[in-house]
Amino acid sequence: METHMSSKAALLVSLVALAAACTTTQTTAPTLTKGEAPRGCALGVSGATVAAEDTPDGIALSFTSKDRAAEMRERANDAAAQHGPGKRLGAGHDGRHGHGGEHGLQMIQAPTAKSAADDIDGGARIRFVPSDPAERELLRTKLRERATAMNAATCT
Repeated sequence: METHMSSKAALLVSLVALAAACTTTQTTAPTLTKGEAPRGCALGVSGATVAAEDTPDGIALSFTSKDRAAEMRERANDAAAQHGPGKRLGAGHDGRHGHGGEHGLQMIQAPTAKSAADDIDGGARIRFVPSDPAERELLRTKLRERATAMNAATCT
């Protein structure tokens, strides 16, 4: 019985040593400042512009591109279909946005809203209506901020 206990103790010591050998010293993860935050171009289309306009029940963002209007419409329609309760995706730069809080429309940081897209000359307009009318001004503020950031982005 004493031999059996020694085997268990030896195994435990070996496992602890192995676990210690596999760990590395971890440093604190870098943090982003406001100036370093990643920003994306308008719906992933380089050179596109965004204009924000208040509507009676929310806000509309108009996305236009001089040379990629059809793609702008496709992406705006996709974004409008994806942004709603429980949805936070869109076509993005590489065919899909999966990080709603890092760039693009950043709807994860805005009040929950219903959205719909309409084709316009040179692109599309997405209309946003907050699920809770009391959050209309907050939605407008957040999406105006995003429009400004997308227009200022330098994307490739």
